[in-house]
Amino acid sequence: MGTAFHGSLSWAERRDGSNYSITYLAPPYNPQSSLVPTQYINDDNWLQPAIIPPTVFKQEINDGSRIGNALTQAILQQWRASITVLENADRIIFVGYSFPVSDFHAKRIFQIGSMLRRRKGHKRVLQILDCVGIEDKNKNDDRKNLLKRIFGDDTNI
Repeated sequence: MGTAFHGSLSWAERRDGSNYSITYLAPPYNPQSSLVPTQYINDDNWLQPAIIPPTVFKQEINDGSRIGNALTQAILQQWRASITVLENADRIIFVGYSFPVSDFHAKRIFQIGSMLRRRKGHKRVLQILDCVGIEDKNKNDDRKNLLKRIFGDDTNI
């Protein structure tokens, strides 16, 4: 299962006058219909992909005044679903994800999923396939240590 921790280029965030909405146009793997065009007419009429950048301070979820916001609710629902999937996963595959320091929230999702998995007493050892670029070859030990800190020393990386 792939997940959208930060939204998706296939989610349309739209304001049309007093109407504000998030529309899920297509699964991210469908290139023909998944890219939302950016359109700006004025402050009350615009369309853009619904993306929250990987930053430490995510205004969309940290600002209590936005709790009823459609994008905030969509992201929080994705995160809850992701934690549930991670809690029950025996295998995780990372493709090109660097765990940037600025992406505290995504790292925390992995930590919570791993913590809940251990609390449930899963018998199978978690296996992680970590696909990184060739420039990361020399950083292998640091990367393994990072993954062990997040997922536990008994994780097979």
